[in-house]
Amino acid sequence: MPCDGETTAGANMRFRLNPEVHVSDNLRVVSQIDILDNVVLGSTPEGSAFGPSASGGYESLARSGYTPIGLLDNTAVPPSAGQNSVEDSIRVKRVWGEYSTPVGQLRFGRMPNHWGLGMVMNAGDGHDDDAQSTIDRLMFASTLKPLDLTIAGAWDFPNEGLTKSSATTGNPAYDRAQGDDVDQYTLILLRQKSQELEKLFLTRGNVIVNGGLNLSYRRQMLDSVSANTPDLTGADASNSFARRDANMWVPDLWLQVLYKKFRFESELAMVYETISSTEMTADNGGDFGATSTTAAGPAATPTRTIPTPRVIWRRARTKPKSTTTPFRPSAFTRATASICSCIATCCSECKAPTTSSPVWTTTSCARPPGNGSADRSASSGVVPANTCSRQATTATSASKLMPPCSSRVKTAPTTTTQTSTAVSTPSWSTACCSPSPSLG
Repeated sequence: MPCDGETTAGANMRFRLNPEVHVSDNLRVVSQIDILDNVVLGSTPEGSAFGPSASGGYESLARSGYTPIGLLDNTAVPPSAGQNSVEDSIRVKRVWGEYSTPVGQLRFGRMPNHWGLGMVMNAGDGHDDDAQSTIDRLMFASTLKPLDLTIAGAWDFPNEGLTKSSATTGNPAYDRAQGDDVDQYTLILLRQKSQELEKLFLTRGNVIVNGGLNLSYRRQMLDSVSANTPDLTGADASNSFARRDANMWVPDLWLQVLYKKFRFESELAMVYETISSTEMTADNGGDFGATSTTAAGPAATPTRTIPTPRVIWRRARTKPKSTTTPFRPSAFTRATASICSCIATCCSECKAPTTSSPVWTTTSCARPPGNGSADRSASSGVVPANTCSRQATTATSASKLMPPCSSRVKTAPTTTTQTSTAVSTPSWSTACCSPSPSLG
């Protein structure tokens, strides 16, 4: 029988509540609850029922003998998900807390997400708004009232991936892996006058300029292609990941100009993203898992063994430690270089020893500027690298002969008094210490 009507008509309803609980002067809990959200009038009669289908989705159930046909339906029943509707009668959409401090406000929970004209993020708080932007967020915002400037930073949780219920009744569920999480960080800079000041300025004929920037950064390494199905078994969970290696930047600029009854408003947004793979099948990376072979009858069937996401996360994020230790000269090395440098300076004119060769002794060594070890060197016999004054003495004994400069090092300090000041004077042995001019 052909349809005579050329139009379709219908009506739906919604009752929206926004209750608030004020715990104290600076702490409150805000929520949004929809009752009979977008329920079509007459869509849940008493005789209509359905249940899950073996092939997926839902299928209609047989009517009872009291209402064998729709003509005999006399009452409407509350919508119940999975029985006579795809949604329940009451839907709690948002609950978040707001804690005010002297320096700003802390917000936490599931809250609306709105910016500018709502082109990218729209809270949809109107009574007839069907779509909404809601996000799980931890945010702190501070306002500089003299400048009408608000600065806010947020840590968002758009998608946590696979979850698992606790084995004990009543305990919370938990996140099964970290590699499939979507992490988002948001920075908000907003200059906007309050509604009271806007009305006052507009009545005076002043021009009001509002605007700001909303910058979000989002990243994800692994993606659960099982649509976050809870309580998957270990094998199904391990084989439900696809590699993304995705990074996304979303800068959003907003500008508003108000003058009397004139309003000009504009929003400019960009989405910049890099992603390794957009495949919707698990294990799309070439090195994502190791290939193994399982015997099945006469032929071997290649299978894929995928490591757990936590192991993949560590493999991708942990850098190998360096096995090379950088060279750092010790205090003994620096002191030895100082000694050899002073030998090279003090004995630059020495000659081969003879029975009457002059013996050069160090009587004073001026400290070089910035030598932090000079005070410690004076008492330990370490001679700093500097210009040494020399005094010639006559040696007649073979035991007092001075060897060549290239073979002298300090053996033990002696003390010589010069102008009532005790200084350390080294004596020399024939052990090799070849000074290098570059050490000074």
